[in-house]
Amino acid sequence: MVKDITLLPQPRQIDLEQGYFSPGQMSAINIMIDDPQNVFFGAEQLANSVQNHWGLSWPIIASRSLPEVQKNIIINLDKKSVSHSQGYWLLIQPDQIKLLGCDYQGIFYGIQTLRQLVSQSPDKQLPCCQIQDWPDFPNRGVLLDISRDKVYTLETLFMLVDEDDQAMRFIVAPTDARIVHQLEQGLITVRSALDQALVWVVEADYAYAPTGVWSITLADLPESVLPQKGVMLWPHLQPAFSLRAIGEGLAAGGVPASVIKQVVDGASTALRKAASYVLNEPGKQGRVRNSQKRLYDLPVQHFTYNSFEVAFRLPDERQTALLQEDESEMQQIGTVLADAIQKSTDTKAVDETLAKLKIELLEALEKLVPPLSGIVAEYEVGGTILGNEGRVFRLDRETSKKVKTVLQQIRGREEKITTLEGVVAEMDRDNLSFTLRQTSDGKDRNCTFSPDIFDEVMEAFVQAIPVAISGRETLKNGNIEVSIFNKAGSESNQ
Repeated sequence: MVKDITLLPQPRQIDLEQGYFSPGQMSAINIMIDDPQNVFFGAEQLANSVQNHWGLSWPIIASRSLPEVQKNIIINLDKKSVSHSQGYWLLIQPDQIKLLGCDYQGIFYGIQTLRQLVSQSPDKQLPCCQIQDWPDFPNRGVLLDISRDKVYTLETLFMLVDEDDQAMRFIVAPTDARIVHQLEQGLITVRSALDQALVWVVEADYAYAPTGVWSITLADLPESVLPQKGVMLWPHLQPAFSLRAIGEGLAAGGVPASVIKQVVDGASTALRKAASYVLNEPGKQGRVRNSQKRLYDLPVQHFTYNSFEVAFRLPDERQTALLQEDESEMQQIGTVLADAIQKSTDTKAVDETLAKLKIELLEALEKLVPPLSGIVAEYEVGGTILGNEGRVFRLDRETSKKVKTVLQQIRGREEKITTLEGVVAEMDRDNLSFTLRQTSDGKDRNCTFSPDIFDEVMEAFVQAIPVAISGRETLKNGNIEVSIFNKAGSESNQ
């Protein structure tokens, strides 16, 4: 059996030992490193290989302690045992498999070797052995000459790209240091990295020996074989929140500035409205522990121009320390926002379902649905804070009509348009709010405003300038969402 196994690339050292490893009923892949997300992709590949070739489901466990299960597959970093960069040591014993790597690349290469052993062992028995390998050079690659290959029809290509029992097929694209850096930093998605002028489908047997190659474009391939839209290289790079505008003519160099402003403002305003709901719901009264602004004014991770998308990441390490107490609030913001979006797309009794939502959540939805006219016809909303294992919500103009109709009805019952004069006595710059005193109706009012009029509000506050405001007043508490802000007696509108 052992002599029939082919490993590519050929490891530097293979020491065969007595016996075989046979998986148990409770075998599991145990990642025992501090940053398991850095090897999770390879662990998933191994689990898929075991499922495809042996019909077994191996769960992936990230823990520094060894779980009480039989026949463990242990993955760990150990620079003392493996001193060469990108090197690994694979130890297969009757009761366990241990994979040690000098670094994350070494672990990945070791997993590929283990996958090859699994694919060539249909009897579910791996020979006990020790395998050690490391590269001579930091970069590995394969040069394929396709200049004299057969040109296949599109129909044949579609048939070939599906993986079968005899061969595997890979999408291959050229790359450079810039693309690799962007992938590693979460600045581009995996699909964007593959979307090059030159792309190939490479066929290989389960010994990873190339058997064929065809030149294609991503547009030629069915959606089922492509990386999902929005998927990053590693799970921890996935955007916390993203909003994509979809419409005819939205492409690189052709996105109107009005659409860019609409998407960016819509995303941040929706998060602000959801944060307002979470932090002001029953049980959340009192002063906010950290700035509310940090929960919705997230750093931009990237822009995408095939359509137009803005994606936000969570704050970096310098800000993370300030947000330790905000973790539960951020999760709640995502949960309530996802629930509201789900209700807006529900085809059954939509009006009644939406009417039960608080007005802050309806106003958040209003910013996530496309306008009823113009170039943007749909929005896609996604991100890790929404949960649902990376689900993307698609909102069209029908959803816009439903949300706007219900919101108009509720505003008619719960709000009114108010115009007042007064003085900005207190201002919360982080949360974009102020207190209006010495008002024309004799009542102090709590007001919120958009970032567009920040400078005008700040000037009025600092200089104690009398102002005239207009906006929607909530009848229940008298709070005002300001839409017009002028100096008292001024004719101009902000």
